[in-house]
Parts: sequence; C-alpha cells; structure tokens
Amino acid sequence: MDSALLIVFILAGVLVGILIAIALILISRTNHSLKGQYDERQKLMKGKAFESAFYTGLGYWLLIYLLDLGHFRFPVQTGLVALIGGTLSLIVYVTQAVFTDAYIGLNEKYGRTMLIFIVCALLNIFPAVSNYVNGSYVKNGVLSNTFGNVIILFMILYVMIIMTIKHLLSDREGSDEES
Repeated sequence: MDSALLIVFILAGVLVGILIAIALILISRTNHSLKGQYDERQKLMKGKAFESAFYTGLGYWLLIYLLDLGHFRFPVQTGLVALIGGTLSLIVYVTQAVFTDAYIGLNEKYGRTMLIFIVCALLNIFPAVSNYVNGSYVKNGVLSNTFGNVIILFMILYVMIIMTIKHLLSDREGSDEES
C-alpha cells in the first residue's frame, strides 16, 4: 500500500474517532437523562473502587521506579509503560465497581452501556489490525506505542466480560428470589 494512501486512511480514522467522541460528549451534555444517577451506597462503593485503583497505580509506579533504579529496562516504549499502568488501575476500578453494583447508574441500562463499549472496541480494532499488518508493533527490538490499541482493546473486552458476568449473576439472583 502506498504510504500516502496509508496516511490518508489513518487521518480519516482519527477524524472519524474524534467526530464520534465529540458527538457523544455533546449528546451526553445536552441530554441529562444520559448522566448516571447513583444512590448513596453506590457513591460510597465508587469511592472505595477509586481508592483501590489509586493505590494500584501508586504501587505500579513505585515498582517501575524501583526497577528503574536497578537499571532494569523493559523492551517497551515509555508511553506504553504509562498506558499499562493506567489500564491496570482502570481494571481494578471497574472490577470492584461492577461487583459492588456501583458501575452502572440507577437510570442506566446494561444494553446501552454495552453498546458504547462495543463501539469503543470497534474503534480500536481497526488501528490494531492496521498496525499489525504494517508490522509497526516492534521497532528496533522494542514494543512500540502503536501496541496501545491492543492493550485498550483487551481492557474494553475485559470490562465487557466482567459486566456480562455480573449481569448474568444478577439475573440469576433475581430469578432465584422470585422462586
């Protein structure tokens, strides 16, 4: 593929992603029914999940710092190290919030939330596949920042799986209580 055409495709993809993000932000700001509403227990559980995520991130960066002091270098670009730390913290937050029923607001629906995650996953599949096809994941023996879409894609899939497990468990508990 011609490099100029590849650049056009990449720019078009970025532009579409930005336009979708802007549209979602505008819709969420103008339609207040889309904003999650949480009861006091959910707010408390979200706070505890944020705290766990914070300490996870703090521990991650302390570990990275100590490894750096020992002159240990990961064969990974710096941006990817940062993304992995943020992703790890988000995974801890989401897992704890989902399993304490504090992730989805009282006025939000499982299906609509999953639809947003599906769109986000699709938006990460295209650059991930493109970077794989172009062989840009490894540069000079180092995992490059272009691998970030794969990490984000796996995080989104993880969140979708966790939410589905919780949804199925909640449905089972609801049907057991009715019996």
